Amino acid sequence: FVVVGIPITLPLVRSPESIGLSPDGDAFSDTEKSMLAATSVIAAPGDFTLKQTLATWQFWLLLAATTLRVFCGSTITVHFVPIMTWKGLTQPQAAVLLSVAASLALPAHMTVGFLADRYSRSRVLAICMLVSLAAVLLLIHARHEWQLWIYLVLFSVTETAFPVTWALIVDFFGRKNF
Repeated sequence: FVVVGIPITLPLVRSPESIGLSPDGDAFSDTEKSMLAATSVIAAPGDFTLKQTLATWQFWLLLAATTLRVFCGSTITVHFVPIMTWKGLTQPQAAVLLSVAASLALPAHMTVGFLADRYSRSRVLAICMLVSLAAVLLLIHARHEWQLWIYLVLFSVTETAFPVTWALIVDFFGRKNF
């Protein structure tokens, strides 16, 4: 970690604005640069302070939904092999399913991220949660190996909700304090 991890973090900056770029990486015009001179992040009218954010029901709903999603997802992941053996698979078969789940993570993240950039992040996150619910219900009622494979594909969507959640926090409460 010390040899690789710390050096990788050295080029990180507080915000794109702190190096003269917009959040999407485009260069600012001279007028925009002069506006940025006083601050490292543009304070938009929709930027909330932490105190203001904690006073909204939207924050608490998002927190509760995220906490429940993480709890369920982590519990299933930690107990993945025992659950799959309980469902009738051997331990090597369960290990293969677990490795396939990990392999599905990258394309699932890319797909959901693409959709969240194109459509309503709230709706994309809601769909991720509903797909996760369907996956868990399928896991509970699965009797055949093919059903577990379908579960695996559906459940891979659960982890993709993390980056959408962070983007949604910025959408709801602004970039300045979050």
